[in-house]
Amino acid sequence: MGTIPFEIRKEKIDKDGLIPIRMIYQVQGKRKYYSTGKKLFEDNWNENEQVATRVKKLDFPARDIKEINDTLDELRRKIERIEKLFELKGIPYSAEMVMVELNDRESPKTKKYSSSQELYALIDIYIQDNAHSRGKGSLSFYRSWKQHLQENEKDKKA
Repeated sequence: MGTIPFEIRKEKIDKDGLIPIRMIYQVQGKRKYYSTGKKLFEDNWNENEQVATRVKKLDFPARDIKEINDTLDELRRKIERIEKLFELKGIPYSAEMVMVELNDRESPKTKKYSSSQELYALIDIYIQDNAHSRGKGSLSFYRSWKQHLQENEKDKKA
């Protein structure tokens, strides 16, 4: 089982005085770093307790402190679940393997179309699937639209 401390990145202070929090995950002496996406003021960080704390002199809302601590707790739980999964499968794991799994779980679940060719293929599929239920004029609009997009793309490349 790895260790999961957090640290504030004082060298990365932003213009508002907020400092990002990063997780350090360590297994068998190998460390991996993970940005939590959370920021706070230096005085709001309790290094010993590894939590964000409310400081009256700072204007940092209690709900933000709670959200930060909830995020840190959730990251710990996710790491522990990933470790447990590897252990149940009998797979020896490294810090890198755990972080790859964490990143996979945190990444978006939907596919983004990156190619215009995929868009053109979707237009063709739509035309084909609706050939019997749509009027000719309606489908000719989609054919013209696709052709216009293709010509526009060629013009931009030239």
